[in-house]
Amino acid sequence: MLFASVEAARQLGFEQFGELVTTFIQFGGNVLLGSVILMVGFWLSNLAFNAIDQAAGSKSSGLARIARMAILGLVLAMGLRAMGIADDIVNLAFALVLGALAVAFGLGGREAAGELAKQWLADYRNKK
Repeated sequence: MLFASVEAARQLGFEQFGELVTTFIQFGGNVLLGSVILMVGFWLSNLAFNAIDQAAGSKSSGLARIARMAILGLVLAMGLRAMGIADDIVNLAFALVLGALAVAFGLGGREAAGELAKQWLADYRNKK
């Protein structure tokens, strides 16, 4: 019906109305694509959470939650970008998060991250 109204507007010489409806159709398609991306991403995050939780037992619930949140953050950004909503905000958020992680592990948490990595390696070797 919307496509027919665009063509009817063009035939009648109402170019601005046709362009308005065309813009509405494009935005609706972008929102639909973003919604599909979000739904698939939520499903994948739950799938990853369950796989990590079942594979490593009760000690991995924190890691499973971190994986779920990371996937949800990435999928949310992808969905918002596909919808055409808040492109600049998404870019800025990713830059700030990556910068904060780089600073935290690079400067402030270098020793703590090394100790944590040693502990994980020791736990892994003990399980074998």
